[in-house]
Amino acid sequence: MQARLSETLQAWMPPAGSAETTYAASFQRMAELLLNTAICYVGGQPHRFTELEFYFTSPDHPDPFTHGDPMQCERGRWYFHRAGSQYRGGSYKGLDIAIGGPGAPGGILIRGMELLGDAGRLLDGPCLCVDHILALTGHASIASLVSTFSLSVDPEPSGASPLYVVLDAAQAPARRVYASARVGLTLKRGTSEERVRYLSRPYRFLTEPARIKKGRLHVAVALHAQGHSEDEVARLTGSSVSQVRRYVAQYEVGRGRAPAEFARDLSTDETCQLLGACSR
Repeated sequence: MQARLSETLQAWMPPAGSAETTYAASFQRMAELLLNTAICYVGGQPHRFTELEFYFTSPDHPDPFTHGDPMQCERGRWYFHRAGSQYRGGSYKGLDIAIGGPGAPGGILIRGMELLGDAGRLLDGPCLCVDHILALTGHASIASLVSTFSLSVDPEPSGASPLYVVLDAAQAPARRVYASARVGLTLKRGTSEERVRYLSRPYRFLTEPARIKKGRLHVAVALHAQGHSEDEVARLTGSSVSQVRRYVAQYEVGRGRAPAEFARDLSTDETCQLLGACSR
């Protein structure tokens, strides 16, 4: 019998007191599982995840970019992004699978998904994913949706959950999983050692780098840092070679600059430089 997702998350998250370096391997393992074996049912319709980001903060792994909402401490539940007690609206909507525990919030942000059998339609971005979920479940608001079920990521015994995940190891073929820095992180709110250290961590995982529009430069510079040629990066990301060269050139410029120079709004070129500056 296939394990429930909540049980797998419980088993695979490093226990308190683990070395900071163990988290990257655990996140990679969970991403491989979710991107290749998970089926997310939305209003009864099966989807697969195409892009995820991991956030988790604790004394062992002090990631300052984690929201820190108390709901992120309830491992195995859905967390719709909130500001205080209000669900975020507009382009700030987002949905996590909570992976935290007592005093250690964390979440897997759903950045992309695809309806099975409809390979031409990729939902690219957290807000679009939430809008799609609301549309398929027939709810006008997040508050309305969350009032109808327990928020468990597992199927409910009644079979009535509007949103749940099952693990299906029979799915094939396995897709290559790419890793990069997370999208949208900046140093505008400070240049502490922890913010610099975690900004470029490869905690974003995706299977469709050539089909996304958001955060493509992050994948390009990550592939460059892993030793891929510019031609290969262009092929994998669906970018032109000239665009990849520009990303790479700016990334290398950034490797010679201090992260504190980027504590402001940034252009695309400066974002590449920031990733280079934080990668040293």
